[in-house]
Amino acid sequence: MSPSERGSEVLPSVTPTRRRVPHGGKRIVVLEHGAAGWSGALVQAAEHATETLARVGWVAEQDPALAIPEVLRELTPGAPLPREAVVVSRDVTAVCLDLPPTAGLPLDRVRGMVRWEIEPFVTADRFGGEAADRSEPLVCGWATGRRVGAGLLACALPATERRRIARALDDAGLRGAGFYPAGGCAAGILDEGLAQSCVVLEAVEGELTAVRVSDGIVVAYRAATAPAEVAAACWSQASEGEALVVAGACSEEVEQALLASGLAPEWLATHEGCSASGLAAARHALGLPGGERVPWLEAREARAPLFRSGRVRGALVCAGVLGLLALCDLGLGVWLSRAEARVARLTEGYDGGQGLPTLPRLRAEAQQAEELRAEVEALRVLSSEAHERGRVLDACSTRLSRLPALLGAVGAAAGADVALDALREAPDGTLQVEGFALDEPAIQRFRRDLARGLRPFGLTPSEPRVTRETGRLGRAGYGFQLAVRGGGA
Repeated sequence: MSPSERGSEVLPSVTPTRRRVPHGGKRIVVLEHGAAGWSGALVQAAEHATETLARVGWVAEQDPALAIPEVLRELTPGAPLPREAVVVSRDVTAVCLDLPPTAGLPLDRVRGMVRWEIEPFVTADRFGGEAADRSEPLVCGWATGRRVGAGLLACALPATERRRIARALDDAGLRGAGFYPAGGCAAGILDEGLAQSCVVLEAVEGELTAVRVSDGIVVAYRAATAPAEVAAACWSQASEGEALVVAGACSEEVEQALLASGLAPEWLATHEGCSASGLAAARHALGLPGGERVPWLEAREARAPLFRSGRVRGALVCAGVLGLLALCDLGLGVWLSRAEARVARLTEGYDGGQGLPTLPRLRAEAQQAEELRAEVEALRVLSSEAHERGRVLDACSTRLSRLPALLGAVGAAAGADVALDALREAPDGTLQVEGFALDEPAIQRFRRDLARGLRPFGLTPSEPRVTRETGRLGRAGYGFQLAVRGGGA
C-alpha cells in the first residue's frame, strides 16, 4: 500500500527552494562535529547512492573557525574542493514531535509550532544535559515526509551556533547546504525495500537512536544512552514483523543487549569512516532518494521578501496616497485654468472699439454666462469634494505611517509565554488584540508592556477579557481580548 493510500502528507520545505536534481558525479563535503572535535569526508553522488572518496579523522578542536580549514587541508591536499558542504553536528537536537495535521498551513505557522514544541528538549550540551538559555532564538527544521497521525521528526539549533558555523564555512570558501543532527538521520540511507517497514539503530558517541520507518516515512524516534534502554526502545518502536537494522558500527555491549532481548538485527554497512547520518545528509543535499526521511535546517537565515516587510508596505501605501493627492490637485488646476481662459474669452468683446453689442450677441453672451455659471458651480462642488477627500487621505496617511510602530509595540510586548491570534481595527479606530497564554499573570504582563509601548502614541489598552480555553497544541490556558483606544487611534 502506498503512502498516499495510507493517508500521508508532505510538509513544506524549511524554505521554499527549488528541489535539487540528482547529478551523477557531483561531489559534496560532509563535516561532522562531535565531542572529539571535527572530521570530514568527501562524498560523490552515484546512481541512487553515494560513494566516499576521501576521509579525515577527528581534529581535536571544537572551534569551527580553526577546525574546518584544517579538515579541508587534509581532505583534499592540493586538489580543488567542492563548492557545497553539509554539517552533521551533535549540537543539532532531533525530536519526534506530536503535532496536529500541518498540510496546507503557511510555512511560518508550521515553523512556530515546531519551535514551541521542541524548545523544552533543547539543551546547551546534549551530553552534559545543561539546560539551554530560553532567551536565545532557535532555528528549526524537519523531515518533509510525514504521515497523518504520526510524529514529525524535527530538529533545532541555537541561532548563534548556526551563525558561528556558517561564518566558518564562508571563510573556508564553502556554501552550506544544510545542518543535520548527529543521530536520527540514518533512515535516509535505506533502500526502498527496507524503508517499507523497519527500525533503524545508529550509535553516535555514546548515544544510540532508534528510528521507525513505515511505507518510506519516519513515524517515530527515540534516543537512549544505556544498552538496556536501547533494547527497550527498539521493542517499543518495532511492531510484529518489522526488521531491526543497525546502521554502521555498534559496540559489543549494545550488540549483546539486542541479542539478549530476542532481537535479531540486520547489519547495514556504511562507507568506512563516515557515519550513517553523514551519508544520509549527503544523500539529502544531493537530491538522492531517501532525503525526505532526513530532518534538516537551512545553513543560513533566508532573507524575507522585500514587500513582506511591514515598514516597506506602509511606505508604499503612503506613497500611493500622496500620488493620488498630487493627481487630484493637478487635475483640478488644469480644469480651473481652462475655466479662467474661457471667462477671459467671453469678456473680450465688450471693449476694443466694437461699440454696443447687438441683441443676438447679448443673447449668446447671456447663454454663455449661464453655462459658465453652471461650470463654476460644478467646479465649486468638485473642489469641496476634493478637499474632503484630501482630509480623509491625510488622516489615513497619518494612521498608516504610525501603523508599523504600533505593530512593533504589540510584537515587543508579546513574550515567549503569549501567542497572538489576531489584530483587528474597528471602524471607530479601536485596535482589537486577541491572543492566548498559559496563565493569567502572563496576560497582565503583556497588557503592562503593551501600555508602556503605546504610551508615546497616546493609546491605552483596556482591561483584558479572559476566558478559559483548552485544546491548543494539547495545552490548557486562557484566551484573552483587549481593546486599544486613544486619540486618533
